[in-house]
Parts: sequence; structure tokens; C-alpha cells
Amino acid sequence: MQITDLRQSKQRYPHFLVAFLLAIASSVLSHPLHACGLVRIAINSSAVTEIVSHIDKAMLRGAFNCDVIFKPSEVVSTEYFWMITEKPPHVIPLIWSDSLNKTDNSRARYTGAKKLGSVFQFGLRQGFWVPRYMSRALPKLATIEGVLSHPEFFPHPTNKTRGAFFGCPSTLNCGITSRQMYKAFAMAESGFEYVEPDSIDQLFQSLHEAYEKGNGWFGYLWEPTSALGEHDMTRVDEGTDTNAVKWISQIQTVANADPERNRYPLLHADTYVTNGSELDALVLKYLTRRTFPAHVFSHLLSWKKVQNASAREAAQYFLRQYEVIWSNWVDFDSAGRVRNALMKEENGASVPIP
Repeated sequence: MQITDLRQSKQRYPHFLVAFLLAIASSVLSHPLHACGLVRIAINSSAVTEIVSHIDKAMLRGAFNCDVIFKPSEVVSTEYFWMITEKPPHVIPLIWSDSLNKTDNSRARYTGAKKLGSVFQFGLRQGFWVPRYMSRALPKLATIEGVLSHPEFFPHPTNKTRGAFFGCPSTLNCGITSRQMYKAFAMAESGFEYVEPDSIDQLFQSLHEAYEKGNGWFGYLWEPTSALGEHDMTRVDEGTDTNAVKWISQIQTVANADPERNRYPLLHADTYVTNGSELDALVLKYLTRRTFPAHVFSHLLSWKKVQNASAREAAQYFLRQYEVIWSNWVDFDSAGRVRNALMKEENGASVPIP
């Protein structure tokens, strides 16, 4: 009888343990962390910044019970973000630091703006790209020398005797650098004509049309973009290293008529907090750890475009599809609260998801 009772107790014990652990988990999820206070997050019309802002809002509300509001302002997307004076945002989720470094940083230091971390892992690639189906068929097309030796693989849309290099719209800084790189690599002498799109949409459309037909395409792209999320592309190796000094003096200067070959540098986007924020320590830790793989964000932009979704919907899509990423930004209990909020929203309950 004793043996039987012992076996029964061993059988019951695991069930009791499971029930005990579930009770603890339920208690943790049902009692949110103390309110972290008000957090003002900057937001603008840039698709990338909008999505990051909405993800931050959802994470801070769900994980730490913060009272989050958006501070709409176009100025935060430029190097003049520190000029905001009336109720400035506590958090500036994305600043293109490469542009910031070209300006007078003393103004940023004066306001005490502090960089917390990188928005994207390892920096963002920019440069020359070709469809991967081309580099797979002919591996040398993954190099600039291979591309330049075959202009016939990249037909110009209106001049069939020339190859086409699709640059960036002239209204953007990349319009200057792509035209200077066209000169630096003597693409005209290799049989390529520079094609300047009127807009980013037109640039992406040229790639989309080539991809649909299985044609060649050679041009400038950068991460993250919906184009790289939608199409499998190969970045073309320039065959040289980045020379930062000459990049500024020759590639970023349209007046330089004879630039030397250079390599596209990585782009950097960082998160800042403004002076006197006094944000909760857990919020600061989250903002320091929050970083995205570039290819994932390109996919997110592509999904948003295809679905004609809002930035809020794109943020919710990310939170549901990429828990393996965002769960590393917070501790175990905080991740559980975000997960619980998402599950409640799916069931129609009112929860703090933006």
C-alpha cells in the first residue's frame, strides 16, 4: 500500500507544480509594473520613424505601464532636432547620425541630447545592387568590374544601345552621391547612361518592372527599404575600401568633376533622449537594447506597402511575428506583459496597444 501511495504522490506532484507555476505567471501578468510616468515620443511622416515610434509606444505601455504620447514634428528627422524647445519629446527614436555628424555638434551637446543606441544592427548597407537571379547566373555580376563589362545585361529603358544605371532623385543627398559614383567608376565610358528618377517611388518601380520580367537592373538602393524587402537583391562589391575623407570632399561634393573610386559607407540611425528626460531606468535600458536587423525592417516596409497598412498596423504585425527579436529587448516578466496585452487585444479587449 505504501508503494502505491508513493506512486500516486509522484504522479500528482508534477500536476501540482504546473498549477503552482501557472498561478505565479498569472499573478505576474495581472499586476503590471508600477507606472513609469509620461513619455513623449517624437514622430514624423517618415515610414521608418513612424513604425519605430509605434513599436516603442506599444512596448513601453505594455511592458512598463508608461503613459505614452506622440510629439509630431517634422524637424526631428533632420540634423536640427535639438532646436525643439516647447515641450520637447523625451525620446527621439530615430536620427540619421551621418547627417548629424556633418553639422555643428556643439548645439546638440548644449541641450544635452544623449545617444542611447543604434536602431539597426551593424549599420545599414547602401550602394550598387543587382537582382540576385543575375548574380547567381553569372557570379561576376556581384562585382563592379563584372557589371561594367556587360552593359548589355542592363538595358536602358529608351536607349537600347546603352546600359542603364538608376541613380537617386536629385532632391536627395543620395542624388549627389550616386551621380558622383557614376563619374568615379567611369560608367559612361563603359556604356552606361545615368537614369535619374523623379522620385523614390519611380526608382522602386523601375526595379519592380525589371523583376517582373526577369530583366537586368543596376542601380542605387539602401537599407531598409520596401524594395529590398520585396525583391531578393545582391549588393555589388565596389572593389575598394571606403575613404571617409575623399567621400566628403569628392563624392558628396557635386562640384568635383573628377572623383576617385570609393566604397559606399554604412548608414547609421540612432536613438536619442533629450536633456532632463528623467526617464525610468527600465525605459532607458529598453531604448538602449532596442535594435532591428535591417532585412527584417525591409520586410516590414514591404508588408506595409503591400497591405496598404498604417504604421500602427505594421507595428502590431512586427510584435506578433517577431517575438524572437523584441523579447530580447526587455526582461522575462516585461515580455510576458507585452505578450499578454497582444493576446487580450486579439480577443477584443481594450489593452494598451497603440
